[in-house]
Amino acid sequence: GKDAREEVIRYPELTPYRAFKMLLHETEPEKYREYGYTDITPEEVSRQFLDRYLNICAGLAKTQQFDSAVICVPAHWTQSCDRMGGRSILLNICKNIRKDDKPLLKNIRVVSEPIAATAYYAYNYWKLHEKRPFEGKVIIVDYGGGTLDVTLTTVTAKAGARDSSLMEIDVN
Repeated sequence: GKDAREEVIRYPELTPYRAFKMLLHETEPEKYREYGYTDITPEEVSRQFLDRYLNICAGLAKTQQFDSAVICVPAHWTQSCDRMGGRSILLNICKNIRKDDKPLLKNIRVVSEPIAATAYYAYNYWKLHEKRPFEGKVIIVDYGGGTLDVTLTTVTAKAGARDSSLMEIDVN
């Protein structure tokens, strides 16, 4: 968005790419060209972007490898792109990011933003309410990236649940 436009003005040698995450699953070169991709694919843009910033984060965290990685994607992305292999492409990109010739990320999960937000809420509820699992409906309002998304989720504790890891989250 705005920050990216300002970076391109400040550093004209940068090349801005639009919609690369939404085109990750796309295989038709004509579709790439509609969005300005001529010499590079959205998959390669994603790979370069994630490689650069995850390695910066590893440097800041002073680590050679992250134990777990949660990659959050918009709910719309998971619904439409998943059917076309977007999740597996993204997982492949993340599995191949390396630092000092070793995989940088272990235990990678790709989840929709509403599921991640619901899990965050349910976990904090568990911590604050006498270690009881949360059960019920949660409305997620995601106000970012130029869109306003509203998603209803349902959290169900599995039988005998005593901690937050035994919850099931459904997007309604």
